[in-house]
Amino acid sequence: MEGINSTIPCEYGISYRKEGTLEWVDAPSSEKGGGTFSCRISGLISNTGYSYRAYLRVNGQVCYGTIRSFRTEKEAAAYGVTTEGISNLTSSSVLLAGIVQGIEESTPCEYGIAYKDRNSRNWTEIPANGYNSNGYFICNVVGLSPNTEYDYRAYLHVDGKDFWGTTRYFITEGTDLDPSVLTVLQDFYKSANGSGWYNHTNWLEDSELLWWYGFSPSSEKEELYDLRLDNNNLSGNVMLRNSNFIASMSLENNPIQSLTLERCEGLSELTLPGQGETLSINSCGRKSGVSNSSPEFLTIDTRENGNIGHIDISRSTYSKVNIGGYLSDRNISVDKLDYTGADQNFRGYLEGGLNTAIGQLNLSHVYDEFTVSYNEIETLNISEVYSSRNNNMIGRWDIGYTHRNGHIKNVNVDQGDKLPFSISFYQHVDIANIRNMNQPTSGVSAGHIFFRFEEGVNEINIDNLQLQSTMFSIWTPTPIIINIANSSFLLSSYSDTADNVFNFINCDVSTDVGGGITKRLHNLTFKGTKSQLQEHLKMNGY
Repeated sequence: MEGINSTIPCEYGISYRKEGTLEWVDAPSSEKGGGTFSCRISGLISNTGYSYRAYLRVNGQVCYGTIRSFRTEKEAAAYGVTTEGISNLTSSSVLLAGIVQGIEESTPCEYGIAYKDRNSRNWTEIPANGYNSNGYFICNVVGLSPNTEYDYRAYLHVDGKDFWGTTRYFITEGTDLDPSVLTVLQDFYKSANGSGWYNHTNWLEDSELLWWYGFSPSSEKEELYDLRLDNNNLSGNVMLRNSNFIASMSLENNPIQSLTLERCEGLSELTLPGQGETLSINSCGRKSGVSNSSPEFLTIDTRENGNIGHIDISRSTYSKVNIGGYLSDRNISVDKLDYTGADQNFRGYLEGGLNTAIGQLNLSHVYDEFTVSYNEIETLNISEVYSSRNNNMIGRWDIGYTHRNGHIKNVNVDQGDKLPFSISFYQHVDIANIRNMNQPTSGVSAGHIFFRFEEGVNEINIDNLQLQSTMFSIWTPTPIIINIANSSFLLSSYSDTADNVFNFINCDVSTDVGGGITKRLHNLTFKGTKSQLQEHLKMNGY
């Protein structure tokens, strides 16, 4: 209140009126002297709207402030909620009912059913979507476990208060489905937020899998199933573990963040959304009882052009993993692909469609006979390749065989002082770095170690290649400078086609100087072609 003081005779306070009436009621302030004041108004009706304004009477005149409004709270005794019965009980779902009292359509509130496993302390609330004229409502609860006891109760949250009905219970029905299968699919359903799917007909019900939405008999494998859940609002970090009954799975056009597959036997075809998600495959592959001579193939695909953020494959028994489908011309990219710890004793294959591109490909602890072929690879890292043949024979890798027009920017091979192996590159390589291959002096079949670059290479750097007296050669279609440091080997007499220039730094090199005579030069630092090296050895008496 402004413009008055304690010496001016006046009256001020708050006038108010109930919604729908015209009469204003004055509530004078007991304070004097103007300034900020407050008035307590009693006798109001609960859950009712009122208008109010400040007033001042002075010198026979009345001044009013801006009209504002408020609504009184409803008396707590006016609210109520009752837990009612159940219906449509199955092994995985039930309809639970309740009655709510004292609320109106305009009342801000939430009501529904809360439930929990009898052995759990955590309640899950399922909000209701509406009630009838008697306040009766129903909630559909899905994703339950079979033959399990649950508690439930109705609830109402209104005006900052919580109201609960009496706690009751129910027991879900049993199921004829194999309990292990049901457990696998319950975990999958929960991880993929199954309650939010557009269609989850018969999921987790006591019925054959063929009645569950998305399941059909496998078109490729007897007694297995195909699972197709495209465009069905699967979301989050989806997990499928311990499955031995799904042959193919399609999750096209679902907003998932990641898919984790663990110990999934028999899975051979997977279609992803291709929206940057992460894929993890651990200990998957051959179905039990299948001979080692018939290893599993896995195709990872996206229905249209797509991107997969990260693929992590570890300890798989797949002999071949294809990304993008065979002869597919879709543009599929993978930002990063890790392939580690493969549990195999056969030649492995990592391949892609015609336009599959990999950002970073990391291969570690993989069998020493392997094929890698993608159209584009930004960086290829190979480390700790092992021999499955009692460490007495040296293997060979083929890279880019089915994509000869493709391209690899950077190749990094680091064996960590383990056995050497040969590599044939069938697509152009910008830079190849090869280091730390070490052949023991005994117990290993020497053979012939070679690095072939069929479509050319811009730069080769080799460090710590310890082959002792094993023959070694590098083949390139056009001459380049090859940098070799801190290494020991027998430079092969085989033709290198291109007359490459070798830049040796601190190497022990043996070479054929003619007449079947081999000479070795220790701590060699030399730059020149192989023929120039042979002349150098002769001139120095080697």
